[in-house]
Amino acid sequence: MRRSSFIALFIVVVLGAVVARADELPAAGRAHVFGLYPSNKSGEFGTATLTPIVGGRTEVDIALVGAPPGDLQPVNIFSGACAKLSAHPKYVLNYVVFGVSRTLLSVQMSVLTGGDFAINVHKSTSDVESFTSCGDITAK
Repeated sequence: MRRSSFIALFIVVVLGAVVARADELPAAGRAHVFGLYPSNKSGEFGTATLTPIVGGRTEVDIALVGAPPGDLQPVNIFSGACAKLSAHPKYVLNYVVFGVSRTLLSVQMSVLTGGDFAINVHKSTSDVESFTSCGDITAK
């Protein structure tokens, strides 16, 4: 990985951690961070952080570098892996705006990390067929 890409990814991770704790939801365990990688030569990459929340919920935080400023980018959790996603999303997340998204799901983190799921970011609300980044949700 080039030095500039590493520095940008580090900034995204730190920014994501700061944003993730801004509301101080009561965590029920350790967060799980994994990468989101460019799709279709978009240059858009970053991290997804899953945090178990008291009550069997999961907070999903997305932090991206290279996201178009101000555009609403749909983001979803699909069954399958980035190489072969299901046809329809399993969980719909809040839009990525200015490279950031936060969603509180009513599903346990162990379901997400124990299954075969991937997070996929779409180019825009007017172009949901084009994907800009994706990351497989890996087990701890």
